[in-house]
Amino acid sequence: MKLDPAPHLQPALGEASEAAPAVSTLFRALEERPVTAPALPPAPGLATVRGQLVGFDAEGMALVSLPGLFADAAVAAATTVDLAAGAGAEVLVAVDPSNDRSAVVTGLIRSHAARATPVSARVDGERVEIVAQKEMVLSCGSASITLTAAGKVLIQGRYVLSRSTGPNKIKGAVIDIN
Repeated sequence: MKLDPAPHLQPALGEASEAAPAVSTLFRALEERPVTAPALPPAPGLATVRGQLVGFDAEGMALVSLPGLFADAAVAAATTVDLAAGAGAEVLVAVDPSNDRSAVVTGLIRSHAARATPVSARVDGERVEIVAQKEMVLSCGSASITLTAAGKVLIQGRYVLSRSTGPNKIKGAVIDIN
């Protein structure tokens, strides 16, 4: 590999420069015997462990359970990733076992099945849009609203009320009442 002095140094190292021969000698030496940087040892005491997201504290810090560390109590952790997956998600945490204030969530651990079903949500302050590829279900107790990719909207409940201060229209190719 041919090394040349950096282009930004060449004007300063012109033919008349006294430093030019020394720099040329240095570059020739590097060509003959490349210098490799030594591997850095791992940071003392740091470990990467699997944990579980328990929730969030009052300040919004993630609370993670790290089985086997910190007496199985949840610890507050900073995060480098979006934790929208919520409580119960398996996470990867970098931590110093001697200092429970050093925990940092560095990633989410997702199963292959979880990646196969993409779901996204977008909130812009005026509208909330939730998108699912196959089916979406909103449920509470025995009531539910199901939306399917085929265009079906299923509303189920023990009591269903449709109320309007304006016109309340029902439109369809066929309307079947009871």
